[in-house]
Amino acid sequence: MSAKKNPFNAMKFASITAYCMLAATLAFAAGKDALGNITADLNAAMTYSVSPGHPEATLAKAQSLINSGKKGADLNEAARFAKASLRAQAINPAALNVLGYTLSEGKITNIARARKIETLAYRTSRRDINVIRWMIADGERRGDLPAILRYYDNGMRLGPEAQEILFPRLTLAMGITDFHPMFRPYIKNNAPWLASFLGYNVYNSKTPDKVAEAIMMAGGLPKNDEKYRGLEGSLLNTLVAQSFHNTAQRYYISLDKTKAVNLSSLALTQDNVNPLRAPITWQPVNTAAAGGDFSASPIKGKMTLQGFVLPSGNGNIATKLLYLTPGSYTFKASREIRLTGENALVTVKLNCLSVNNTQTIWNGDLLSNKGYEPISVPANCPAQSFVIWLSGGDGQNGTELSISEMAITPAK
Repeated sequence: MSAKKNPFNAMKFASITAYCMLAATLAFAAGKDALGNITADLNAAMTYSVSPGHPEATLAKAQSLINSGKKGADLNEAARFAKASLRAQAINPAALNVLGYTLSEGKITNIARARKIETLAYRTSRRDINVIRWMIADGERRGDLPAILRYYDNGMRLGPEAQEILFPRLTLAMGITDFHPMFRPYIKNNAPWLASFLGYNVYNSKTPDKVAEAIMMAGGLPKNDEKYRGLEGSLLNTLVAQSFHNTAQRYYISLDKTKAVNLSSLALTQDNVNPLRAPITWQPVNTAAAGGDFSASPIKGKMTLQGFVLPSGNGNIATKLLYLTPGSYTFKASREIRLTGENALVTVKLNCLSVNNTQTIWNGDLLSNKGYEPISVPANCPAQSFVIWLSGGDGQNGTELSISEMAITPAK
């Protein structure tokens, strides 16, 4: 007798089969969607071929057309893909940005409409760096400096990746003098990106004098944040290295007006041996053959320079920048030679620093200590470098010395 078929089992099998097919279909769709997400930023063509309806895929395709650098038909095609991305995902600032870009950069432009679209994108999300870049460019187009800085501020708060994009552009913008008063609140309020921007600017700007002017106009960098003390010194170094001597002097004075005397002084004081204010203050120099070091003197507030040079060696042991006005000067020093080799030399030099030239204008012999020739600073000498140089001479001793006092004063 044959077994009867159970209709319930047949229905159950059909249901399970249908469920499995549905699950497989959904899994495939989800896989395509996930793959679209993963590859959207990597390969626009591949992403679009795998998931042409995905908003990020169509957006990636639009952006690839823009990145090709071509205008005309390519921008029209980019606009079409951007609109498709918007249809797939309405809240889509990146797609709005692409659409606004095509309207502002195409062969036939519509800046007013592009501005409306980009403004909507900016209101939708203030975290899209491309939208922010467009808003900055539009602010430049309109000459709206306060708006430009607001967009920079917003963009640089996004973090290091956005800063890497915006710092070079803002560095160039700082060359515009009209920018400086508007930069003041960002300095006074210690914007979270300020220290990083100044660090970038100090080492990359061709116009560090403009940044120094903006800082001085703002009343200086934040006083209660120690990281700015090192930046002040770095900016001084850059100003001097790029021969912005007038700005360097004014910036140094702006840091502490009571220390202005150090601009033309060789005094071995704690203020004048402050490493954070070099090269306007004293700098020790150390090499394998020679070196110098400053230590506290028994006299309060004073410092002593200790120097050495190995046998047959030579080198600078200390340098200091001076801003002496043209005229005649006298030099004096108090030193102790503790060890000296035969034919050793202990020389002080004054070099004139002009934009494209360094020339020695005076030499003195500290070893003989028999008196020093007068110093004459010429009219075409905006800054001077004072150098202490040692040569170890012959034999096995080398040379060691200490200097407790130095002064350069106008001749009477």
